Amino acid sequence: MSTTDGEMSQLARGRARGVAGRETWQSRKSAETRTEILDAVVRSYIEVGYGRTTLQQIADRTGLSRGAIIYHFPSMVDVTKAAISHLQQKRLAIYRDSLERIEGEPDFVDHALETLWQQISDPLFAAYNELTVAARTDPELESILRPAQEEYEREWDRIGRDHSHALSDQDDRFGLTADLVQYAMIGMAVSFMWTDAEYRKRRLLEDLKDHVRVLLRDGIPQQVVDAIAAHDVKRGIPGE
Repeated sequence: MSTTDGEMSQLARGRARGVAGRETWQSRKSAETRTEILDAVVRSYIEVGYGRTTLQQIADRTGLSRGAIIYHFPSMVDVTKAAISHLQQKRLAIYRDSLERIEGEPDFVDHALETLWQQISDPLFAAYNELTVAARTDPELESILRPAQEEYEREWDRIGRDHSHALSDQDDRFGLTADLVQYAMIGMAVSFMWTDAEYRKRRLLEDLKDHVRVLLRDGIPQQVVDAIAAHDVKRGIPGE
């Protein structure tokens, strides 16, 4: 029995759909496995630290073979690069989602600072902090973390401005105030890793909110703006 051109075409299309379906499934499965590995790496940073996060540690946490992990990430440098990017994207997603939930709140400063404090108190911050401490004496890690953190800070600033239009239009006040808040809270988070003095945290947080309201209302002295702008130029950070 002969096969017509139309039948041949139908068979070819069917085979193509089958191949495309398999490729889609394989791609999805591969992406899921990569995410599983990276989630395990971040958990390892939190629970045992950067220095003890090894290929075997990751294999034990995921139940995957060492070979399966190497298939996706040929070296620990590749693991580290991907894990840092994964960590920063997760932190930004939490920040973005939190700001979206508080848009339109009458006291934006109060809600924004509470949201940021929750983010910095999250275990993901502990993973980031673990990496920053380790990078101080690890040039290879520092070379990976620094550009990733610079990109994170640019995106963090962009998200903040996108979700606080009225404030972000106030010349340099928003950017400088956001930096003040972020770095003050990071210092608080690191310091309070060793104490459970909740009343001190709350007192400092409320005081910080008051300072932010004053800065946004009255502005920032021009000499401070100029000094920070000059410092940014030295670091290669473009101006607004």
